[in-house]
Amino acid sequence: MADHNVTAAKLKRRVLLSAAMVMLSVASAHAQSVAAFSITNADVIESSGITFSQRRDDVLWTHNDSGDTPRLFAVDTAGRDLGTFPVDPAKAVDWEDIASASIDGKPCLIVADTGDNQRKRGDATLYMIEEPDIGTDRVARVIRTLPFTYEDGPQNCEGLGVAPDEQVFYLATRGNEGQRKLYELPFTGTVARLVTTLAALPHVTAMDISRDSRYAVFLTQDNTALEYRREAGESWRQAFARPPRTLELPEAVQAEAIGYHPDGDALYVTSEGSPCPLWRIEILPDSPRP
Repeated sequence: MADHNVTAAKLKRRVLLSAAMVMLSVASAHAQSVAAFSITNADVIESSGITFSQRRDDVLWTHNDSGDTPRLFAVDTAGRDLGTFPVDPAKAVDWEDIASASIDGKPCLIVADTGDNQRKRGDATLYMIEEPDIGTDRVARVIRTLPFTYEDGPQNCEGLGVAPDEQVFYLATRGNEGQRKLYELPFTGTVARLVTTLAALPHVTAMDISRDSRYAVFLTQDNTALEYRREAGESWRQAFARPPRTLELPEAVQAEAIGYHPDGDALYVTSEGSPCPLWRIEILPDSPRP
């Protein structure tokens, strides 16, 4: 466990950013190199969420921001197209993030239709989808639609994390008015309740919880990621009460999505653009987590 009196600079972990297309040098003590894959499916123009498959460790799922039809895109870890899957039945008002988890023994994808820039929506929706088999399926079937409200009124939520051991979804607001809020919504709930205010974070554009439920990461608009560690035996509510540590990321144009690799030792980040860039961020062996 890190000493929380240590300076923020010492809490930053060194990272190695590796990929396979255009190599760029960076003047950063925390990154040796930066490179970008490209998502080859031209229909992905504004990746707003990204998550790893529960079926295969070499497959990621993503989706566009508002303005698209309800559909998911499968890509491999180098961004190569593995198929487009319409989501049925579903609407796409303003999809902001996606997460994956094994729920009731099924591999599931959860899409957050939670964007609300004007904070006027009567309710938001999570779609729980049985993850398609990319080899045989052509449609992503919704197995549960979860409409919900926030206890303190409409919010513009851009981040989604899943904690299967707590049977809870976590929802992070963007915080355009200076307050980044984190809510929890039980798997069977209809009201998201405030957990904490994330005062230390700039505008949040995405979040994820690692598959082993030890780490949670928040992506911010200034291209940094803030990571929280959960100790054995404690709740996420307790973990979020401590200060996060900072991870430096590539200089992207409006980074929008972040997700943990299943082994928890790498992050994948996407941003707007066509072709849409995709970064893999690995932890260096000489920079272990505290």
